[in-house]
Amino acid sequence: MEWSQDFESGLADIDVQHRYIFALIQRVNQLDDKVERTELREVAEELGRLALCHFGCEEQLMVAYDYPEGSRHIAEHRKLETVVNTFRHDDNYHAHNLALFLCNWLVSHTMMEDRQLAMHIVKFRARAMGMTVSDFVEGVKLHRSSATYAVAGAVGRKRIGTSR
Repeated sequence: MEWSQDFESGLADIDVQHRYIFALIQRVNQLDDKVERTELREVAEELGRLALCHFGCEEQLMVAYDYPEGSRHIAEHRKLETVVNTFRHDDNYHAHNLALFLCNWLVSHTMMEDRQLAMHIVKFRARAMGMTVSDFVEGVKLHRSSATYAVAGAVGRKRIGTSR
């Protein structure tokens, strides 16, 4: 599966993190359980660190913007943390199974949960700027050449796993 702009929430910083998570999931899927177990564990450790940072960012946004669905969204975060932690401590977990679970989770989570959060935040931001939501979103699209999107582009162009 390839990254698609269809997976983006509309919040640039969050979307860059999603792209990196997606790249790590692709890397997990490329690894052989028997041959590259140490590397697989390293990628899982990085996924755990990134999830902690990423979820922290989203959860701070939920508090800052008084997101009414915050507790449900946070429960989804805890579910993923549990699976990643189980993998990190269980030698019987297979890379492909983990990658499949994570890919399904990421796509459904970003398309459903994160988009709802993003729309909630965009409404606040548009109102604060005295703009309609559509004008605000269009303005954000015009500025996608920022450093945030440059990082996203670099992650998207990197062929994960082809160099060390």
